[in-house]
Parts: sequence; structure tokens; C-alpha cells
Amino acid sequence: MTQEHSAAALRALAVPTLVRAGVTLAFAACTIFITEPSHTTGTWLLALWFAGTGLGILWTERRGSGHESLSLGALDASQRSTGYLALLGAVATIAFGGSLTGLSLVVSLVLVLIGLPELWVGSTRRGSHPLGRDWLLTGLVGTGAAIGVLLVSGIDMHAVLGVTGGSAIISGVFLLISGLTLRHDARQREVSARPDDA
Repeated sequence: MTQEHSAAALRALAVPTLVRAGVTLAFAACTIFITEPSHTTGTWLLALWFAGTGLGILWTERRGSGHESLSLGALDASQRSTGYLALLGAVATIAFGGSLTGLSLVVSLVLVLIGLPELWVGSTRRGSHPLGRDWLLTGLVGTGAAIGVLLVSGIDMHAVLGVTGGSAIISGVFLLISGLTLRHDARQREVSARPDDA
């Protein structure tokens, strides 16, 4: 729902949302085209995805903080914390992902730490924030992926990347659509706000 937000507010969200979508879809593409990933390759792909996600969340929060209509109230700190947790998750993935089991546990934990806050914020702000429904969806997908990673943790790296890559495709597509919609709505609002030439 974007009708109560200014063009500037919508535009502020559009760019970081599109960047996060791009990072997510790039990760998903790598999981598809790298058919026999080594443990090191898979570990770095996951770490880079978490880092990109964390930066995207923090950037979204920072750009939204300049617009009162985008305030999450008491949940502003939750979004910021989620971004930092994602960045810490990227470091933990490298530091503790030496074995497939260890990597799977870390990845699953990070997905939960990112997914549950987004699920909570999205469910409570889906009718008032332009990204509310998208956060609800990414939170659901991320939490589901966390469970999926644990289920395939005993198979191989390709299976772990298959689960996370599948979730990334879903989240990335919805974030891309959302970012493009925000940009379009902002442009429409700017056009409507211009005085008639007549």
C-alpha cells in the first residue's frame, strides 16, 4: 500500500530494494550455473549473499529514516539489528563453515535470524509500509529455507545451495517487482504533483 506515502519516500525505498533484489538474484543464478560447487566456493557464495542482504537491509533502513511515513516505530531498531546480524552471519559462515554440517548449521541460524524479524515486521506493517508485504514474504521464505538447509545438511554442498538458491529466486523476484513498482509509483506521483501547464 503506497497511497499515503510521498514520491520521495517511495523513491527512497526503490533503489536499495532493487539492489537487494539484484544481489539475491545474482546469488540464485550462481547456484544454478555452478553445477559442481566446491565447499570453498559454496561457503563464499553464501557469505557474500548474507553480506549483500545485510547491506541492503541497512541501506533500506537508512534511506527510510528520513521520511516520517516510513517509520516502523518501535521496530526501527529491529530492522537495523537484522542488517547487522546478516553481516555477522557472513563472517560466521566463513569462520565456522569448515565442514558441511557446521556450514549448514550456521546458514540455517543466519536465515532464521534474518527471516523471523522480517516476518514479524512484515506481518505487523503489511498494511501501512510499502515493503510490508515483501518483508512478510522474504521472512517466510527465509525461515522455510532454514528448515530446508537442515534437512539436506547431510547430502552435499550442491543440495545446500539448491535450497538457498531456490529461496533466493522467490525472494529476488518479489523484491525486483516491488522495487520497480515503487519506482513507477514515485514517478506517477511526481507527474501528478506537477502544476498543469495550462
